[in-house]
Amino acid sequence: MNNPPKKNKIIYGATNRSAEPWWVQLDDWLVDHSAVKLRDKSLFYASLRTLVASGIRVVRALNMLGDRAKNKRLQRILHTVSYDMVEGGLSLSKAFSKYPSVFGASEVKMIMSAEMTGRIEETLDSISEQIQKNLKLSLQVRSAMMYPLTVFGTLFLAGMVVMIFVVPQFESMFAQLGGELPMMTQVFIAMARFLQNFWWLVLAGMVAGWMLFLNWKSTAKGLYQWDSFVLSVPGVGSLAQNYQTIQIASNLSSLLDSGISLDKSLKILKQIVSNAVMKKSIARIEKSVRRGQLLHEAFAAESAIDSILSEVIEVGEQSHSIGLILQKTAEQYELQFDSDIKNISKIMEPVIIIVVAVAVVFMAMAILLPIFQMQDLMTGS
Repeated sequence: MNNPPKKNKIIYGATNRSAEPWWVQLDDWLVDHSAVKLRDKSLFYASLRTLVASGIRVVRALNMLGDRAKNKRLQRILHTVSYDMVEGGLSLSKAFSKYPSVFGASEVKMIMSAEMTGRIEETLDSISEQIQKNLKLSLQVRSAMMYPLTVFGTLFLAGMVVMIFVVPQFESMFAQLGGELPMMTQVFIAMARFLQNFWWLVLAGMVAGWMLFLNWKSTAKGLYQWDSFVLSVPGVGSLAQNYQTIQIASNLSSLLDSGISLDKSLKILKQIVSNAVMKKSIARIEKSVRRGQLLHEAFAAESAIDSILSEVIEVGEQSHSIGLILQKTAEQYELQFDSDIKNISKIMEPVIIIVVAVAVVFMAMAILLPIFQMQDLMTGS
């Protein structure tokens, strides 16, 4: 007979919350549709590995980590996984596979392989390290973009405030004295009037444009075209390709070292890689390998993928150490990626300063020129 879950633990499929008030059910819906951050997952895998290595059973470790988890959804999932393993007889990989939005296909396959080989501690450690690397890469990209976005956003808001609230004040003052406004100021005033009268149209246009872009990008064709464009942009394209090379080398290394077969590793890798162009390349490589082609030859046939990967894979095939040499390659590319990110940040700083200076000079001249003319008019009168 199954033991009912404890009252303080929410177990998906076993805990009935239909009698709770509507606000409790609404909170449950929000929790069940919330995201589990990579940072939380990395900490979970590292903690699970430590507990298992110390001799604690996986089920008990899951309950302990579920009680300590700060993310409510992860907390409920871990309690449910523990419940399914005890009451439903599921393996850890099978229980994880019920939550594909949280535990990716690569993690499930790696844990499944570890369950068959008995290398659960090493596999959990490998997954934790891989998630940390992916998190580090994404944080580096975000931090590089945060500075210019913040500066340009602040500049845009400042310009809006000046055009809506400041320009109308000195426009009425100048109109009382007579005289013709400078062309620069006329353009500035025309922009201010348009924003005052049609701000809703500008806002609606920006929202509509952003929604159309997201809708186009959500299609397979649109995503492929966008990712192709990103790879073709000078400077940005090489950075994006290095990012994808790190993803391919690092994740493929982890999958192969976990004992997963080459064809299955490529199939999982296709789901992990974020760029649509790279996904198609990996899919073609998978088909070529299934037909009997050597891995390095399949990689060499894909122009979108850095040719260095085919060369190092060929060396790995000869020395029977593909996973190790891919990991070393990923580490080298990570160092290069770190350097490129820092260089781009240094290059962007003077570019941003110039753009801000031009915008400030334009706004200052548009405001100061009529003020100087007002002084002349007042002196003449």
